[in-house]
Amino acid sequence: MAMILLLALIVEPQVSRAEGNAAYALSIPASGASVGQEVTVTLKGENLADLYGYEAVIEYDASKLSFKAAKSSIQGSGFSITPSVNGNQITFAFTKVGKEAGLSGNAELGTFTFQARAVGSADIKLIKLLAVSPDSLGTRWTEVRTVTAQIFTSDSSESTSPGVGAPASPPVSPPASGAPVEKVSGGTAELVASSAQRLGAKLLAAPVKTDAVAENGGYLQVSIEVPAGIDMKKATGVLFNPATGELTFVPTVFGQAGGVAVATIKHSGNGIYTVIEHSKTFADMSGHWAKAEVELLASKLLVNGRADEQFVPQGDITRAEFAALLVRGLGLSPAPAAAAFKDVASSDWHAGYVGAAVKAGLVEGMDAGIFAPNSNITREQMAVMISRAMQAAGKPQAAKVKNLEAFTDEGLMSSWAKEGISQSVEAGLLNGKDSQLFIPSSNATRAEAAVVLKRLLQYAELMN
Repeated sequence: MAMILLLALIVEPQVSRAEGNAAYALSIPASGASVGQEVTVTLKGENLADLYGYEAVIEYDASKLSFKAAKSSIQGSGFSITPSVNGNQITFAFTKVGKEAGLSGNAELGTFTFQARAVGSADIKLIKLLAVSPDSLGTRWTEVRTVTAQIFTSDSSESTSPGVGAPASPPVSPPASGAPVEKVSGGTAELVASSAQRLGAKLLAAPVKTDAVAENGGYLQVSIEVPAGIDMKKATGVLFNPATGELTFVPTVFGQAGGVAVATIKHSGNGIYTVIEHSKTFADMSGHWAKAEVELLASKLLVNGRADEQFVPQGDITRAEFAALLVRGLGLSPAPAAAAFKDVASSDWHAGYVGAAVKAGLVEGMDAGIFAPNSNITREQMAVMISRAMQAAGKPQAAKVKNLEAFTDEGLMSSWAKEGISQSVEAGLLNGKDSQLFIPSSNATRAEAAVVLKRLLQYAELMN
């Protein structure tokens, strides 16, 4: 807010007006970067009309990137204000001074520099921008623009095929163990192909089978060769269920091994695995701030719509539904016997997911031995489950509860939830509703749940 007021005072605004067809976007080198290298994102303006100053808000994936610096690209007299960093959001402002003319046409406005810290795909988003001209209070641009940085291991970036990341960093703890596999053929292979066809998916590899079982709560690691240049946002490893003919998501990281592209699947149990490419969109996600995240997870078979073309992003999500998302996302095997709650029957669709969540330490239930599976999950409950999921994936985050005082409603947070909220915020997995409000007791939305899940899986290196 201080930046906006400063811009306004400098240009002595008189009225607010529209900027015609001015538009703003981010750009990033297509070559990607290795862990430890810098990633530079450029903020650009198109069809500008006498732009005198601006304030931009950038959001980045803090699990893959650390922010280093921001600077203006506008020449002439003027100055910028030290970037303000709040969680995984950066606010940066610049203004000209004096009687110098504003910018018109197309121009670079500034650059944001990050350091790559973990392998995978890292989204950087322009969330909003306030543009100011000499005779204008300012106009807001709120159309989200996203670029994705591909980050590779330090020794593999030059040989990585387009669209395929390098090998993952060391696996999550407990460590994954290599599993012996055999190729599946005959009638079973035909069933797998038929299941993919029903989904509208393309098989990227022949199915393989392993009889190995992970020990001590760890992961099996199954490597499958895939074609070079695949789209990681649409590709995923899947587990085939012979009894139902269903293909389900399993954590998968795409990379390189021995000069070929591979998909490394991590799962806790034995079974038949393959890799597919699948694309899913929803009519009601057009223009929505979470469109990219929701449709990425839907393409990977992790989230479903309320109907075929309707995701209902602002709808509520229940405690059972969110527990199921975490269990599927982490690649845990269902465990209905562990769901020892009075209100969870073994025949309930969610019994296996709730039981698996209990075994992994993701949930503890409510008072009086109940889980309340059909109650809507609140934002603070979601934060606690997410913090426990980080621990289960071997990626714990230190809590900094004192930092929660930055939220004006910190006093409304339940005492049992503060540590989990702090861990989720510090890891960049969950933000406040704005820079000052967390709103802990409000129901989480389906869009929020999808975005948090995507950030978690990338943070835990279970997805590019």
